[in-house]
Amino acid sequence: MGAPPPTHSDTDATDDPEASTGEGDDEGPIDGGESDEPGDPTTEPSSRETWAGTVALPLSPGSLSDGGTDFDSGLPIRTAKGEDLRVDDRKTTRIVVTSGIAALYPEAEMYGLDPDNCQSALATEALPRPVRVEADVEGTYCFVTTEGQSGAFIVPSRVPDRTVIRVDVVLWNAWS
Repeated sequence: MGAPPPTHSDTDATDDPEASTGEGDDEGPIDGGESDEPGDPTTEPSSRETWAGTVALPLSPGSLSDGGTDFDSGLPIRTAKGEDLRVDDRKTTRIVVTSGIAALYPEAEMYGLDPDNCQSALATEALPRPVRVEADVEGTYCFVTTEGQSGAFIVPSRVPDRTVIRVDVVLWNAWS
């Protein structure tokens, strides 16, 4: 996979992902697949996985996106409030983990990643808050949703699309 991607942690009050209060018109579930349209998950979930697939996070060029994706229902839902992942394109294009709990897990591909190893990475390698990771390099990140669900995500490749950033996500039932 190569060298771990660089990470950023900005502490300006204006970087607060909770600062956006816009209401989204396109809130609703997003099934797995290669777009925000319903489709099949990118891989069969294991017995501990609740969902695995690709989501398209909305991108607002040059600014913090008006919304993102919430995973706490077990399925991804595009929303303007309570999102777990969103995009910040103000300085560089970054994925924002709104819970502030994430860690780079450079040793494994996302699929097949043991959630217990992810839990260990979160306990020992957690990134400083607020968590913003570069969206244009590969790296597997373990994260916790705003309501405590565990998961991992990767930006598999960066397609020149200025409306969305696609991320592969896996969610687990719970830590064992």
